[in-house]
Amino acid sequence: MQCNIHNTSNTNDNLHKLAQCVFAVSTLPCAPTADWPTQAAEALSKLAPNAAFAVIIAHLNTESLRASTDASGVSSNPNHPATTNPFESRSTLEQLGSLNSKLHHSGLSKPLISNAQILLPKWYASDASNHWKSTQPQQTLVSYCPLINAGATQNSTQTQQLALICIATPNPNSADLLDHDMFSSVMSILNHKAAAMCNEQANNSICWLTQREQVILDQLILGCSVREIADSIDRSPHTVHDHVKSLHKKLGASSRGQLIANALGHKDQSKPSQLHSPQIDPELIRQTGASEFIEPHPESRVRAMRLNR
Repeated sequence: MQCNIHNTSNTNDNLHKLAQCVFAVSTLPCAPTADWPTQAAEALSKLAPNAAFAVIIAHLNTESLRASTDASGVSSNPNHPATTNPFESRSTLEQLGSLNSKLHHSGLSKPLISNAQILLPKWYASDASNHWKSTQPQQTLVSYCPLINAGATQNSTQTQQLALICIATPNPNSADLLDHDMFSSVMSILNHKAAAMCNEQANNSICWLTQREQVILDQLILGCSVREIADSIDRSPHTVHDHVKSLHKKLGASSRGQLIANALGHKDQSKPSQLHSPQIDPELIRQTGASEFIEPHPESRVRAMRLNR
């Protein structure tokens, strides 16, 4: 009886963490702000407060599979060696190197979750990943998801692919382990959020907002007029208008209402998403017993979730 109570308590605790994480991810901005990766990493940390999370927007060479970091962020956990120094952590993420060549066979157009030893073998074998390594290699998880032109095929002549890469590792000083299925289910939501943030911009690039544009966008969302914004930031209305025009271009909006709707994530849903549901790498399934497929939406029932039964 005591064991059942303990298991029920663990289950409720995990469900609470999952709910907090889903809410945090779902409320991420859909505007490409410079701190978006950091906000995303903080949202993921709700899933396992003692763990370390990194979120990376990278350009992937589809021939060499070499990943070049465009922007990155880490969760703020001072008790984890990987995130004690956020600046140093982001520096190590600049050295991701190449993804496993097996992606040439499975295709780059589908999201995939595996462990770092399998998906980022060169980075995991280097000193750059020392603080991200776990005593159990299969516990350092990596999620890969294509963002721009997600529906591209292997026969595409495109040589650059914009991708979302997330890394998660438990605290070496804690007995808590990462639940692979919970991580995977949350990543399916984050993948869609990141794709919305990218806005399917051309040339496989993200037009990141400047700090000034971010301030102006925040005030537009609050309902402030151009003149009110100009007064608050001590700039002329003409200058603010120029920033607003830039925001329209970067967020793919043709009106003020559409600009705010896009920034809040209320984009046109008439076009079905090209993103596939994330698939856990078969090797990770073999090693950990994780479930094979994860539902793509937060409302969906998460299948085969292992909640310390």
